[in-house]
Amino acid sequence: MPLKAPRPAVWWRLLLAALLPPLLLAFAAWRDHAGGSDLARWQLYALPPGVAVKSPEQALAYYRAGNVEPQLGHGVGRGYSTVDLWLMAELPRQTAPGALRFLSVGPPLLQWVDFYRVDLAGQPVWQGAVGMAVPSPAGSGQAGSSHFVLADDPRFSSTVMVRVRIQPGLLGAATLGIKSALERDAELRRDGVLLGVLTTAAALMLIAAMAMLATTREQEFLSWMGLAVCGLFYLLIWNGLVLRVSPQWGPQAQAWLHPLSTSLMIGTLGLFSSHFFALREVFPLAHRVIRVLAWAPLPAGLLAWLVGVKVIYGVTIILWMMASFCGVLILVQLLRGQGNARRYGVVGHALVCSILYYYAAVMGFIPFGPSNIYVWQWMLVAIYMALLGELTWRTLAERQASERERAMLHGLLVHEAEQLEQRVQERTEALQLAHEELSEAEAHQRELLSLASHEFRMPAAKIRSTLDALRDLNEPIALDVQDRLDNLRTASDRLMFLANKLITHDRWRELSIKPQTRPLWLREWLAEVMQDYETVAAVVLALPPSEVQVTADPVLLRIALHNLIDNALGHCSKAAGVVQVSLMLASEHVELSVQDDGPGVPEPQKRTVFNRYVSGRASGQGHGLGLSIVASVARLHGGQTGVADVQPHGARFWMRLPRA
Repeated sequence: MPLKAPRPAVWWRLLLAALLPPLLLAFAAWRDHAGGSDLARWQLYALPPGVAVKSPEQALAYYRAGNVEPQLGHGVGRGYSTVDLWLMAELPRQTAPGALRFLSVGPPLLQWVDFYRVDLAGQPVWQGAVGMAVPSPAGSGQAGSSHFVLADDPRFSSTVMVRVRIQPGLLGAATLGIKSALERDAELRRDGVLLGVLTTAAALMLIAAMAMLATTREQEFLSWMGLAVCGLFYLLIWNGLVLRVSPQWGPQAQAWLHPLSTSLMIGTLGLFSSHFFALREVFPLAHRVIRVLAWAPLPAGLLAWLVGVKVIYGVTIILWMMASFCGVLILVQLLRGQGNARRYGVVGHALVCSILYYYAAVMGFIPFGPSNIYVWQWMLVAIYMALLGELTWRTLAERQASERERAMLHGLLVHEAEQLEQRVQERTEALQLAHEELSEAEAHQRELLSLASHEFRMPAAKIRSTLDALRDLNEPIALDVQDRLDNLRTASDRLMFLANKLITHDRWRELSIKPQTRPLWLREWLAEVMQDYETVAAVVLALPPSEVQVTADPVLLRIALHNLIDNALGHCSKAAGVVQVSLMLASEHVELSVQDDGPGVPEPQKRTVFNRYVSGRASGQGHGLGLSIVASVARLHGGQTGVADVQPHGARFWMRLPRA
């Protein structure tokens, strides 16, 4: 993939990433050699590499004979040597007689350090020991955890000697420092702050990565968690905190734990850097190489152990390869303008350079001093803080994105609600308009029905009155003429019946919703209703001897009774059929019933005969509205309806109403 032309800001970042870390490391090395107070300007000597000295007297003889190497700084690195380190120095002159001074020894990973002072007779005298493997009683007294007290004592000369016992699998490197009490206290505070900040940053990153993983369910944050966990483990091992908590493990455990923690740190750093800086995009082979190197430290250490060398040799070789490879690729990604490389490329490259600087010093390629010990830790603090800031930024970005999404969804819901409300309002207005149009059409229809019913009723009434007049004549009428007159009477009765039906239907539509009730005497009212059927011989009325009063709408009740009588007339037998209308009294209600002598109502239909659009006629005629109107009138008056069989055949439909 061709490189894009970088912007000027990218060139500045690339220049900082390429030049700033080496310049800072060079400045730290120069300060180790030439900086500091007057107490720091003294010469350190070391026995040559490979010289095995077992006693302090033999080491002192080498020193007096000049068979030692002057060191550029106040430390020496011999790599993974099997020979103990012997360091000699002449104490600088006291600027303030009687002031307390200390000889500090580092790094904290050292297992056993013996301190000797040469007396005036030229004999080395053991003063104490410090280190991970030093038992507590031997480490007490004049020896501290990492400092020896340099008290003014006229019995001793200015010559001091330090023996660093090399354990298998651990680095042969050490630094010495002669400090005042104030400098010693400042160094202890610095070391404590550094370790505290490192572990706190790693712990916070672990907690933040776990929270992000639980929130987003993205597997990317597993690499963040691995980096934090392995970083904490490496720091605890390197600073000797594990052995201080469990001293029974001994130096041999430290010799194996150190390569293990280093291997885990290399692997997680490599995998994390490959993903975080998108190194896979540089060229397809890069990701595969980094994955191989990430899994290679432990196999390389085991291979080194099998061929007879120290485990840490193989691990260190992979570390150099991983650091060099990732450092170059980070610069390439910075040149390409990758997002994380632009923000954190300088810090990442500084960490790579500081790690290489540290291992170059402990292997003896460059002078070893306090800067080699601490600069990579400060760079690790910087990268942890940068990554913690990245996690914080991502968390805030995720929250802001979710808030924006929530606001957008809320806006969409509000908009949809407004649209829905508008559509409902429009639909309501349309329904209201349709209802008004339908009501107007129904009004016109009722008006037309009322007009038609009155127009039918007037000629029918005239025809009937004429026929009644003809029947009162005394003159005989021919049989054929009488038959025609009877047909005319039947036709006029039918016409009157239909007209009454139309009027009843119209009044039902007007009055069924709001009944206009009043006290009603049923015997008198029934006699009036039966006048509509005075010409129908098949309808007979049976009344109780006493009058009874109900509260009802006479118009609706009349409509219901008409429907019951018409239904009975339609079902009674053709030959001499009789329809009986009865009024029966009870203590709490009255019962209006209409009985016919027809075929009756089948048992399954008795439960549904009063439902709308259910017709009980076997011929299929009728619309099934009459009996449903009867049931509606009864409910409006707080009553009930029902049907029962009549022996030997027929049906009796009844309607019960509460008494007034």
